[in-house]
Order: sequence, then C-alpha cells, then structure tokens
Amino acid sequence: MEDKHLLECYRKIWHNRKLGSDLPARAALEDAMRRDLLDEGTHPRVRKSLDQKYDISVSRVTESSLKDEEKMELAAAYAAVLAILKKRLC
Repeated sequence: MEDKHLLECYRKIWHNRKLGSDLPARAALEDAMRRDLLDEGTHPRVRKSLDQKYDISVSRVTESSLKDEEKMELAAAYAAVLAILKKRLC
C-alpha cells in the first residue's frame, strides 16, 4: 500500500492530529504514530505506557470502518514504530 494512502487512512481515524505537512508521507505517518505512542499530547503525570498506548491505538484501528487490509497495514506500522521506540528507550 502506498504511504500516501496509509497516511490518509490514519487521518480518517484521527481527525485532529497534527501531521508534518513538510515531511514525506511515510515520515509524517511515523512521526504522528511516535507522538501518539509517547502520549505527547497528555500531561506527563497522566501519560500511559508505550504498551498501553499501543493497545489503545491498535484497538481504535481495528474498530474503525477502514478496510481490513488498511487496518492490518496501520497496525503493522504501529508495531514497527513501537519496536523502534522500545529500542531507543532501552
């Protein structure tokens, strides 16, 4: 699936998320997912763990009205970003 299409799928689920418009589609998507998993929009005292945010995000993807293939691609992208973050934080 094209990165641009995957980014559009992300936008369908998360309407008000700030996306890096100056970045290529894949980089903008990964940056948005990274910010989501790190819970950057939440006050530090109430932030959830990476695993909790991953579960919440993938759950939202799977419960969306996207096509199954789109859901699988987004979930896989979240898993890839999670793996990168866990490597960096360890």
